[in-house]
Amino acid sequence: MGNDQNNLYSKFIEAIEQFSKHRSFEPSVHYIGKAGLEVFLNLPSIKLASLFMLDEDTFEFEHAQSLPEDYSGNIQEIFRGYVNAGNIGMALQAKDRILVEDTGDGISIIIPLIKANGILGVVILKFFVSAELPDEIFLNLFDIHSSLLAYATDNIMLKNYHFISQEILDQKVAFRTLNLVQSKKKLADKFENLQSNLSMSISHEFRTPLNQILGATDFLTKYFKDIDYEEAKELLSDIRLSAERLRRMTENYIFYANLTIMSSSVLDILNMQNKITYSAGLLFNDIMLNMANELGRSADLKTDIEDVSVHIASDYFVKLIKEVFDNSVKYSENGTPVIVSGKIDDNLYHLSFTDFGRGLTAEQKDSFDAYMQFERQSYEQQGIGLGLSIVMKLVNLHNGEFFVDSEVGKFTTIHIKLPFSRENPI
Repeated sequence: MGNDQNNLYSKFIEAIEQFSKHRSFEPSVHYIGKAGLEVFLNLPSIKLASLFMLDEDTFEFEHAQSLPEDYSGNIQEIFRGYVNAGNIGMALQAKDRILVEDTGDGISIIIPLIKANGILGVVILKFFVSAELPDEIFLNLFDIHSSLLAYATDNIMLKNYHFISQEILDQKVAFRTLNLVQSKKKLADKFENLQSNLSMSISHEFRTPLNQILGATDFLTKYFKDIDYEEAKELLSDIRLSAERLRRMTENYIFYANLTIMSSSVLDILNMQNKITYSAGLLFNDIMLNMANELGRSADLKTDIEDVSVHIASDYFVKLIKEVFDNSVKYSENGTPVIVSGKIDDNLYHLSFTDFGRGLTAEQKDSFDAYMQFERQSYEQQGIGLGLSIVMKLVNLHNGEFFVDSEVGKFTTIHIKLPFSRENPI
């Protein structure tokens, strides 16, 4: 990750922090909306940030403002196009951002502004035609900032409801203030975690193996004639291991980004869900045996796998299994059992992976985000934390279920349920 990209992250986070500090002093919805849109424009690939507010009397969206103000396109016509195409409805129903690919006109991101009891509005971000899709870190920052903008806007609107009696208004403001304090703490925690992940994951996970490669190659270059065969062989082995670590991190990052792009296309999702892995149980069993042998955990592996075909492409199925099993092995000691099962359960194929490692707290179980790694300061972890995020996204895209059972210091069981198929291969 280059310094330029890190500078963009820092600049964007600083803009969000400034908005968070001063949002309560904005005198109107117009000013808070403008300040909120200005934050998005800190990303140079964005050519337009536009805000549409929901009129609760007519249930129609009205254009509030756009930045830059001299944008020459017809944003209202663009918005109507998104409404007619169902993009706005999809974002509102999911209560989550969606990506839209405008043919010949770059990409757009639609972000719903959610308040406690409904919808406030919608933010449209249009990117330059040549711009690349923002990475997951920026998308997470978009989510955080849109939540702040929604809370700030909702708070100002509450204050402006002149027809509410003073007593009710005071109660609502007090209640909203309490919610804002709690939400601000959660957002501050997420900022801290995100910034920690930026410095920990990107800096450590990429730079460490890269430095190992550079250091070893420099040493070989300078002292090749003076070192013996075994030492050279060991250095080359270290270089290969570091390169493999970088390769896997990069592949996971690209894999997750591609899944994120595909998740915005209904046709892509339907195509994914129609794929079938035949004899998935046999494939599952073979992968477990091979991985356990490669990782030196053959004696620890206990399997109880029923064969069945499932609605997921075989390469996605293999990826899912490998990431979860690697996680189970990574967080449990050699000599402790790793129990893996696959059973038909209520028209779903139920895969479970149990290890007897350090376990998770209730808060950690609820915090499976991309790039999230738990207790990094206390435990060495390889990779940038995308493994289980990839698994969860794959399961979600295939109408499956993902959940975790765990007790600190005792065990962790990851459960995955996928739709199984009664079709047989021709």
